[in-house]
Amino acid sequence: MRHRLDRVLIASVFLAMVALRPSVGAAAPCAPCEGLLTADFGPEVTIISAELRTEISGIGMTGPFTIPVPEYCDVRGVIAPAQGFDVKLPTWTYNGRLYVVGNSVAAGSIEEGSMVPGIFQGFATAGTDTGHQGEVVDWSFAYNPPDNSNPDAEEKLIDYCDESIHETTVLAKTLADTYYCAAPEYSYYVGCSTGGRQGLIEAQRYPADFDGILVGAPVHYFSEIMMRGVWEGQQLLGPGTIDLAKLPLLAAAVAARCDSTDGLVDGVIDDPHLCPFDAQTDLPACAGDVDGTDCFTTAQRSAIYAVYDGPRNSAGELLTFGEPLGSEALADGASGWIPWLVWPVELGGPGLGLSPLVGAGAVGFFGLEPPPGMFWDFMTFNFDTDWPQVAQKVGPLCDANDPDLSEFRDLGGKMVHYDGWADNATGPYQSAAYYDDVLDLMGDDQTQDFYKLYMIPGMFHCGGGVGCFDIEALFGALVGWVEDGIEPTAYTGARPDGRTRPMCPYPQVARYLGAGSIDDTASFVCAEPTASWVYVAPSTLRLSKTKKFTAVVMGPSGLNLRHWENVAVVCEGALAQKVVKVPGLPIYLAQFDTDDLINITAGEAVTFAVTAVLEKGDRRIALEGRDTVRVVE
Repeated sequence: MRHRLDRVLIASVFLAMVALRPSVGAAAPCAPCEGLLTADFGPEVTIISAELRTEISGIGMTGPFTIPVPEYCDVRGVIAPAQGFDVKLPTWTYNGRLYVVGNSVAAGSIEEGSMVPGIFQGFATAGTDTGHQGEVVDWSFAYNPPDNSNPDAEEKLIDYCDESIHETTVLAKTLADTYYCAAPEYSYYVGCSTGGRQGLIEAQRYPADFDGILVGAPVHYFSEIMMRGVWEGQQLLGPGTIDLAKLPLLAAAVAARCDSTDGLVDGVIDDPHLCPFDAQTDLPACAGDVDGTDCFTTAQRSAIYAVYDGPRNSAGELLTFGEPLGSEALADGASGWIPWLVWPVELGGPGLGLSPLVGAGAVGFFGLEPPPGMFWDFMTFNFDTDWPQVAQKVGPLCDANDPDLSEFRDLGGKMVHYDGWADNATGPYQSAAYYDDVLDLMGDDQTQDFYKLYMIPGMFHCGGGVGCFDIEALFGALVGWVEDGIEPTAYTGARPDGRTRPMCPYPQVARYLGAGSIDDTASFVCAEPTASWVYVAPSTLRLSKTKKFTAVVMGPSGLNLRHWENVAVVCEGALAQKVVKVPGLPIYLAQFDTDDLINITAGEAVTFAVTAVLEKGDRRIALEGRDTVRVVE
């Protein structure tokens, strides 16, 4: 199980080949490595070992690994009461910088794999187990049973949720200062999932710790995401259970309904907000409600609907975001629902998805009051009474959703945040909502000056999926922003089959220009989406006969398009052959040829998206909207 978790959770080697930047304030060791073993770092710190090493060992994607690396001084110890740490100090490749890594799910170990890139690049590199040792899905560290056999449970939870990265970072800086007789010139944090939440905790609560923070797919609405896992478990157990063999059928149904909503049928749903899929009506129903391999029962369709919709109480009030449409997509033949929502025994899982398993564990061990511990039936969780109790008890400590980043900004900190629109572990809606909250509080321009968000279409949790991503580019952009003042812009992401696409800073989106390969980033531009009204005529297109069709794109009332130049008007991959701008109004009339449509097939209600990409100076906007047409051969 650990090997599978590494593959879907840990961004362990994602920065390994980032080009090494010139050293800044670099220094050779001024003290022997073994001397750190007896140095005094305060009464809370116990140094257990300090020794020279030339390799890093741990558990990776395919099992145990040992990687040769440049020589470093490996310092291990404990911060009271039980917070294990590891600080790796390069002996002759030190670049004058600190690199701290985060954790996964419930932590319980130091992420050795995530530290490899830091050492390869010459960073002093640090990690923590967050105050306990155990399996990555085991929350028992935060539970003190009636026999008082875990009296430090509360402190361990505080370390996990709040203090561990901060305390490890402070100590790592001190160790570096002692070993090199010079403090690090710059300090960086890198983490995804739980590590992403830890990064936001740093920016919100300990803003002086880092110059640059790279946050990926954070569990920053921690209490809500844990309880959402319970909701999903309640839906997907019993009659709502979805057989593994049906996941491709689900993926195909969602794609058929939603792939065209971004204006290009390409196997990627750019933004699940725009997807009109309804599991109750868009999935094939089983005859007589008898389960079969090519259909879904009423209970199964209801369960899938509830997973996408999100948790609700008995009054029907939505309590938090559901899972994103598009996260069920097949990548390398496997559904994105595996293992988070479906993890069957035949794939080495417990028969219950990771999200329900993790959520039920957290709620049982420290969410409810009194906590029932391991032996509780999560099917009894009450979304009227238990939800507010857990939110009030856990949220203030473990959530990382405070939008006030003014102190981090004022100290000169920079942050790059990324998430996948197909992430069904932590959820992309939460990342976009948090960034919007920061924009609302701190202002667009002020926020963009220190904080960028990249939402990656089709990407699963921390990577993978059908999207195009490049974590190296984002980390390099962060370093350039911190040290050279170069503001991040758009970067090229890739996937294993060679497709490339722009990674656009939110709220910009990548839009196809109607010419060139849809697998080449050069055929796309980043533009700010502007919701517009669209009408397509005729309403029925006969692909074998109808050669021309027209679309009207009308921008918002009052939109002044003076001095804006039309770059392209595109409908489902087809570039308009003729475009007319209505004088004085934000309206474009565009004519298309059906032969230019890309991957459009027959259907009774096919969504056609039309986008008018406009440009003024270095700014681009995309007037875009959707209409439904009937397509026949």
